[in-house]
Amino acid sequence: MNHSPRLFPLLGLCAPILLASVASAHGANYPAPTPGPVFKGPTHLGSALPNLPPKGTLPNPFVTGDAAPAQASPSAPAPSARSGAAPRGAAPKEAQAQVTTPVGGDAGPDLTTWDYWWEFNKAPYLELRRAIHATGVRTGDADWFLGRGTKRQLRDVLAPDDATVRQRIVPALERALAGETNNDLITGAMIALARIGDSWSADGRFEKFVAPFLSDANQEIAETAAVSLGILANDGSVPRLMHLLLDTKPGRTDASASEVPFRTRAFAAYALGLVGSHTESEPVRMAITRTLVQVLDTRNMSRDRDVKVACMVALGLVPLSTVEPTGERLSHKGDPLPLSPHRSRAGQIEYALDYLERESEAFLVRAHVPTTLARLLADLPAETREAYKERVARALLDRLGGKIRTRNEELRGIVLALGGIGDNDGDALDVEIREALIDVPRSVADVQTRNFSSISLAQTGGRMGRSGGTAEGIAEVQRELVDRLVRGKTPQRPWAGVAIGVFGHALGEADVAPPQDMAVALREALRAEGNPQRAAAYAIGAGLLGDDAAKPLCLEKLEQLQEDRARGYVAVALGLLDAREAIEPIQQIIERSEYRPVLLGEAAVALGLLGDKDLVPYLVDRLAKARSLSSQAATARALGLIGDVRSIEPLIAMLKNRSFTERARAFAAVALGIVADKDPLPWNSRISVGVNYRATAETLCDNTGRGVLNIL
Repeated sequence: MNHSPRLFPLLGLCAPILLASVASAHGANYPAPTPGPVFKGPTHLGSALPNLPPKGTLPNPFVTGDAAPAQASPSAPAPSARSGAAPRGAAPKEAQAQVTTPVGGDAGPDLTTWDYWWEFNKAPYLELRRAIHATGVRTGDADWFLGRGTKRQLRDVLAPDDATVRQRIVPALERALAGETNNDLITGAMIALARIGDSWSADGRFEKFVAPFLSDANQEIAETAAVSLGILANDGSVPRLMHLLLDTKPGRTDASASEVPFRTRAFAAYALGLVGSHTESEPVRMAITRTLVQVLDTRNMSRDRDVKVACMVALGLVPLSTVEPTGERLSHKGDPLPLSPHRSRAGQIEYALDYLERESEAFLVRAHVPTTLARLLADLPAETREAYKERVARALLDRLGGKIRTRNEELRGIVLALGGIGDNDGDALDVEIREALIDVPRSVADVQTRNFSSISLAQTGGRMGRSGGTAEGIAEVQRELVDRLVRGKTPQRPWAGVAIGVFGHALGEADVAPPQDMAVALREALRAEGNPQRAAAYAIGAGLLGDDAAKPLCLEKLEQLQEDRARGYVAVALGLLDAREAIEPIQQIIERSEYRPVLLGEAAVALGLLGDKDLVPYLVDRLAKARSLSSQAATARALGLIGDVRSIEPLIAMLKNRSFTERARAFAAVALGIVADKDPLPWNSRISVGVNYRATAETLCDNTGRGVLNIL
């Protein structure tokens, strides 16, 4: 069996780093959290980001100032930079030396840049499939921090109908899955079938196709099979996934092993979270939660840290509909017992709060607790939410303020979560949340935490509160973000630019006009900026803000910039601005970018946003002729993104034609799955949006392209 690199996974969310380097195959790989796509195999067909240095030269994401815990006293707030003392999160000299010392002769990409965050969080802002298939005005739900989808329905005009999917696409993919031995083809077809789903099939036939691959001798195929069952999102797959995660006898039988590999267990945990996020069955959600908690409570699992990270992330994807338990459970002494996490949302929140306190647990697992808490709070009824919001926010603010010893990885998760919890009204707690986020650049030394604070501040400022004072809250956030853009340190400014876009986008979705001086400041920053990376950030910010006056500037930058990734992001900004005048120049970019996969991928996104389909036949022909892995991956992804029903027959023909390389055929399978996807947003956006990607484990997203977020 051919074991090619996992190319596809990193191309998606982690695409920023990996697209430039080639890894192995997970059905189609995405690039890791860096700007530049990576390709790993048909399942990991990520989006394009910046080029990566050669293998072995990437920095350890846990060493860049992350190794040392924040230097705060357990009993007193950390000293503020304004007092002349070292801010919280400052690394000791030894750790600082590690930050500046090149690894393998090359320091590698800077993981603190804005484009990593954008790659993990862009899906709900782009709403690409709706832009491609819909007619009329495109609008969405304002609350996108945690990946909830839009509720407005638009008429699909070019999406394949059910008959085409069942009679043409599905049989072609099933034949590939049943008759091929190539790793890329198998994983690509599995993920494609899972994306399509079989809700119309009473016998759950797709699971029957996928399940046998759980025992494959190739680990990538086995774990891709596990996550495919999650993407498929059928309740009937839950028992099988639970047995894999728990490493029971039935699970070992499915895995054909004396012990279920830890990677397969982690992928099964993510899969359970995906099923739980789709199911309408409360008993199924309760069963999933019970299993996740059982693993999280298991002791002596240091070697299986990845499994616990997966379980903690998955827990936030399965919020129970039962908010409060019926009846209080008492001990034999008559004292209230802790709420069972698998019986109510309140129990889930209490459990996560307790886990946050467990110093004996791996800090990388605890670093994902804040996002899980924010997700569990998200859609609670107003009164209940306010009560638990107070407890959750207080626990996070205490750690951010230095009252509790906290590592940098955890600080980052806390700041990200506060962006999903706070709002812009005058409630004392929300005012405190905003003040804490405003103070982060002065009180926290960790660069990544500082950068995240701009995004989180924007999210709180754009979320409408229930009480009065929203105008004051909006003005407060506006002043701070503009100040960071205009007077902040150079590395902070692009984050402020993107944050202004996030802020304005949320206000616009709430039918509140964004303050005009933000648009003016962002426009001036874009006009004066010569650095490609920063200019791209300001362009994306203007696109999210919907600043029509920025269109001419973005068109100028599209012509001026030479760096592929930055130029591609400017094209995306023009797509967000619905700049119809940009269609022709972006088409020309695609025609000239055969060997520039990063630029090709972003240009395709831009054309998708603009509703242009003229290049579909051209891309089909290019995919058939492409020989390099990066060109195949980028072209297939572009075709999947802007393709429609007209691209189906050429892709099926390519999948069947053995005169093409196996990898090219695998990418055709991947593109079919994207074109016929059952969901409006990419499946992995449920995990990636709001995730603390700087507290990563190899099965979540890593620089080798082997994580769940590396799968396209």
